[in-house]
Amino acid sequence: LPMILLFKHLTNWGPTGIWFSMSFSNLIVCLYGYVVYRGKGWQKRVLSQAAQG
Repeated sequence: LPMILLFKHLTNWGPTGIWFSMSFSNLIVCLYGYVVYRGKGWQKRVLSQAAQG
């Protein structure tokens, strides 16, 4: 939502700016998720907790 407001007030793209900001924010979230997934720090923590039982 903040990116939509940013595009609304700083550009004059109109509805195109809203769709662009939604697509761009989804891309950022996907890239962040990929980086977290590739880091595998989340796996070690879960596996060590399961092993301790």
